[in-house]
Formats: sequence, structure tokens, C-alpha cells
Amino acid sequence: MQIFVSSLGFGVIVAAVLLVATVGFTLQYAISGVFNLAYGAIMSVAMLIAYLLNSHGWNIWPCVVVVAAVGAVLSWALERGIVRPMLKRRATSWVMMIVTFAVGIIIEMVVLATWGPEYSSYKLTGGNHQIGWLFFTTNDFWIVVVAFGTALAVAALLRFTQLGRAMRGTASNPVLARSCGIRTERILSRTWLVSGALCGAGGALLAVDIGSFTYNTWETFVPLIIAAAILGGIGSPAGAMAGSVVIGVVSSVAAGYLSPAYQDVVALGILIAALLVRPRGLFAAAAA
Repeated sequence: MQIFVSSLGFGVIVAAVLLVATVGFTLQYAISGVFNLAYGAIMSVAMLIAYLLNSHGWNIWPCVVVVAAVGAVLSWALERGIVRPMLKRRATSWVMMIVTFAVGIIIEMVVLATWGPEYSSYKLTGGNHQIGWLFFTTNDFWIVVVAFGTALAVAALLRFTQLGRAMRGTASNPVLARSCGIRTERILSRTWLVSGALCGAGGALLAVDIGSFTYNTWETFVPLIIAAAILGGIGSPAGAMAGSVVIGVVSSVAAGYLSPAYQDVVALGILIAALLVRPRGLFAAAAA
């Protein structure tokens, strides 16, 4: 029972980090139809910028806000400088995957050349806490709070704001949205700003969770993001949230009983098993 409770606690933290990153990833796909494989590289840049600020005396939580803004700017630049011109040339989804993958590798190599392969760790404050068999830190608590607040903010944005309604309309039928007066290109840019902010924040939260990181840490985390997004129904923010919880919790509990080395294996196994039953994901209707 102790193993289950401890693993469940770790799973909640993993699910919280996944939620922030996966919602941003699936928003990009929902609005633009681009499966952005440079997403993780932007997370890596956010980790390193947060580290630079933290090493100069900043508390990590203001750093998360700053790198969210950095992620938004980098994502917006990627959309305006590469994604939009390629889409105007009628690039297919496969071409866009290859292009964004190449951009991600370029970003990774630039980070490696300027930063080096060394591991880095944030200077974190806060103590350790225990409730029964559940152990957690103050920073773990705040990761969950930030993730829960992010989920509420995204849900409110999509449901109650003019921008959210325009985003949903553009995702549903961009031609009809344009005929109704929605400036879809502007909505596309704003979507990449929002999703980029989630990407940057997710990168910093990941580094807080795992303790130490290097230039290519994102490579082991992006498969979990993709698994959570597809499991929930790619293009569905609600599905991304549900998929993040399932992947994070179940894979962590399984790893607790087996070995941490099997966590990613279990996560991708869950994805395969679920898609055999529901090929379009848990929230297929919402994604459609």
C-alpha cells in the first residue's frame, strides 16, 4: 500500500507537468493542424533561461512567469517565420512535421554549442512534507497548483472569451470562420503565443520536478506529451488534460511496482492499448 500511495503522489506531479505542456501542444495542432516537433526544444530553452535567472537570485516561481513569456515569443516567431510561409505554400502535414523536427534539432544544437552538455539544477526553497505515506515538497504542491490554475484558465479562455470562441471557430472550419469576419491568421498567431507560454512554463516545471537537466532533457519528455495528447484525442484541450492524468498517474504507479526505467514503456503501452479500443482517443468527438 505504501508503494501505491507514494507512486500515486509522484504520478500526480508528473500529470501536472504533462498537463501544462500537453494543453499547449494540442492547442497548436487544433488551430493550425501542425504537429510541432520543435515544441520540446523550446521547453529546453525555457529551462535554461529559468536557470540563469534562478542562479542570479530569482525565486523559481517568478522565473516560470518570465520563461512563459519567452516561450510565447519563440513560438510566435516560429509560427510567423516558418510555419505560416510553409502553410501558404500548401505544405502537407508530413512536411510540417519534418520542418519542425529540423527546427527543433537546430535549436538543440545551438543550445549545446552555447551552453554545453553539463547538467544544471535550480536552487529551490521550501521544505518536505508528509501526509501518511505520501511524501511531497513545497515545490511539488505549487506545481499542482499551477497546473490546476492553467487548466481553469485555458477552459475559461476557450469558453467565455471572444478570442476563445474565435479559436474554436477557426479550429472547426477556418473557411467559414473567415467568411464570418474572423481574422484567422491573427487567431493563429495568438494561439501560438498562448501555446508557447504553456510550453515555456511546462519546461520550467519539468526542470523543477526532475531536479537536474541538460540541453536534451526534452527528448525523453516529448514522447509523453505526444502520448497524452493522442490518448485524449489530438486537438482536444479537455482530452489533453484527461490524457495527461492517465499517462502520468498510471505510468508512475506501474513504475513504482516495476522500475522507473519502465515508466516511458508503460506510458506508450497505455497509448497503444487505448488506441486499439478507441483509435481517435478518449475525447474523439471533442477533437473532431
